[in-house]
Amino acid sequence: MGQIGRGRPRRPAQEPSGGGGAERLSSRVAWLLRVSRLYGADPAWVSAGTFSAAFAGGAHPEAVSESKISRWETGRTQVPRRGVRRYEELLTLPACTLTSTVDLITRYLSPVAAAGAGPRAPRGLAEEPGDRLEAFVDQASSSAPMSAAQWDDGVGLITAAPGLRLRRREWDGVCSRLLVETVAADGEAWKPRFEAFSRLLLHRGAQPSAAAACADWARCRENQVFVETVALLDGSRHPDARPPWSASSSRRPTTMRSPGPCWRASGRWPRGSLRRLRPEQSPLLAARLLEALRILGGGTQRRTAEGLTDPALPFGVQEAAFRALGHMGGASDAGFWQQAFARHSLRARAGSSGSERLLRHAVYAISIQRDLPLLRRIAADPDLTASVRASARWWLSLPSHMLASAEH
Repeated sequence: MGQIGRGRPRRPAQEPSGGGGAERLSSRVAWLLRVSRLYGADPAWVSAGTFSAAFAGGAHPEAVSESKISRWETGRTQVPRRGVRRYEELLTLPACTLTSTVDLITRYLSPVAAAGAGPRAPRGLAEEPGDRLEAFVDQASSSAPMSAAQWDDGVGLITAAPGLRLRRREWDGVCSRLLVETVAADGEAWKPRFEAFSRLLLHRGAQPSAAAACADWARCRENQVFVETVALLDGSRHPDARPPWSASSSRRPTTMRSPGPCWRASGRWPRGSLRRLRPEQSPLLAARLLEALRILGGGTQRRTAEGLTDPALPFGVQEAAFRALGHMGGASDAGFWQQAFARHSLRARAGSSGSERLLRHAVYAISIQRDLPLLRRIAADPDLTASVRASARWWLSLPSHMLASAEH
């Protein structure tokens, strides 16, 4: 394909100075759409004219002009939700990649707009809303698989009916399963679930069950991941969403997630940054780069992070590397994990709390990678500390159908 020109220059989206939440929301959605198009996998879409000519179809049957694309991407005109979905389709992004990001920033920057959002158009479904809602509740209450897009559509149907009445056990079942899948999911499978649960916390009928699911989760000291429950409860005004833990609690979230840019695997990461850096001399900078790699990195950068788990390096670098392995793309092979456990298990048994913490980060990464046979070996290994074995057993205790669903 020949070189594609960018056409006439367009005014970039600007963050309004002194603007309210709605103005800032508009500018950030505009930036998200523009950057996603310009830096997507298909260079053809760099041309707004080419992009607009292909726009009609899928979630957005109507044609749009090049000037409308420009107005959407500079924040002068609000883009409809089906327009955002069409961006996902043309850019070949997973369903909900952009829409869930728009949901997130809408909820924080313009709660009024989030609360007043109208019904969501379903993805290619012809059934009546009542039939779709009944089918969604039945599916969510069973062991049938659920994708992120199905959660997004189903919870959209719920929030479009603020007076919806379900039996309390149905609310409990939907909320409990969605919370488990949110904790067990990663990347683009995680973000739509997190946003769907956040919307349930705003729904009058779902609120009690959603808040109770989070509170019960946070009270259980065996749980290995707390950040979702803390963040979800923090975003709810429901009285049942008061934190059930004390400020002096020794339990802390074992991992932190970020919605991150939707183009994390675009291959535009500056791959040489960490290789050129001497982490033993600049441990803080190395840790910060690894934190960025956790959000932006793909499989090609994974070996770099693996190399920075070496016990000879500063502890902060090692911890950042193990945390990065939990969320960046790709997967580590069994040989790497065997070496990592051999390096740190002796120190953990000798009483090193740091090494034990690193091994728990490793268990988390293995769990997100869904290497269940390795988790079973860790859970049964008498040479590991009780805490590390318990971490593996907890992940194995999660319902298998929910673990499987959380991958999609």
